[in-house]
Amino acid sequence: MFQLAMRLGRTVGELVSSLSTEEFEYWKAFSALEPIGIIREDALSANICKTIADVQLKHELKLRDFTLFQKDKIIEPEPDVEQTIRNIKAVFGALSVKSKA
Repeated sequence: MFQLAMRLGRTVGELVSSLSTEEFEYWKAFSALEPIGIIREDALSANICKTIADVQLKHELKLRDFTLFQKDKIIEPEPDVEQTIRNIKAVFGALSVKSKA
């Protein structure tokens, strides 16, 4: 909640008072599919640094060599397209079932 409030330029109190549960669930789904925040920014910066290093060196380095924030020092690989589609359907399918109830 704090990271979303920061990204939207609002206080947590303002966000809580104006955000419905349904909309918050959509934000959580969006964040799972398209991460925002410092972890995402770290990955983007690491990718730029890796590209520059790969051009300069004879051997290729790994993306995790350039990331600051690592989950137990392991960066999860990007899911394949089919897995991403299944994740999207699962998240929004669960939300549509919840909204019908």
